[in-house]
Amino acid sequence: MEQLVGAAIVTLIAIISIALIIYDMNHVMKVKALIKNPTFDGAKDALERLSDWAKWLSGIQTAALGGLGLLINDRPGIEKEPFVLITALLLGVALLCSAWVLSSLPSISLRIYATYGWQKRKQSRITGTSKKYEIYELPLYHAFKGVPLSFVVTLQHWYWGLGLLSFTWVLIQLPNYKPEPKKEASLIHLQITKESNKALYSITPIKSSFHIPADT
Repeated sequence: MEQLVGAAIVTLIAIISIALIIYDMNHVMKVKALIKNPTFDGAKDALERLSDWAKWLSGIQTAALGGLGLLINDRPGIEKEPFVLITALLLGVALLCSAWVLSSLPSISLRIYATYGWQKRKQSRITGTSKKYEIYELPLYHAFKGVPLSFVVTLQHWYWGLGLLSFTWVLIQLPNYKPEPKKEASLIHLQITKESNKALYSITPIKSSFHIPADT
């Protein structure tokens, strides 16, 4: 139990550390990563592709978590393996990032379609470009000014990749844990039923004392 608690604490520290490092790198490399003259059509196409990719990845992550649950149920003792807990934490956080990405896409879509106020004035009348079409640098939600979409998408990649490596190690450990033997409760039930039937049919029928005289 202490080993699992230690693994959980180390994993959570690693998850937070990765987030802080990527957040810092995202701000340092922001200027170099900016796309020059992004257009509305490009932003729209990028959103559609990102939506399809995020849906696919979230489905794979959910399936991986389900497979991990089946392994725990089928292989007694494997739940004590630290990497099982590490895998569950990493895949769970990766799935949470996928949910954030998917839930943010409608908000970002509304913002790039907006053509009013200061956003319209920022759009170039000659090239039709605007900084608001650089979707990866837009805030995840309108209220989260300091959290760009690129930050969460990058976290999604890292947590999923690390979770996949951890899950691979769990699969390598499978030979050390034998599958749970089939329960014999059903056989016992059949034996009881069989004995009950024998007892039922072995009861001697009660002979009637009523006698019908023969015709004379």
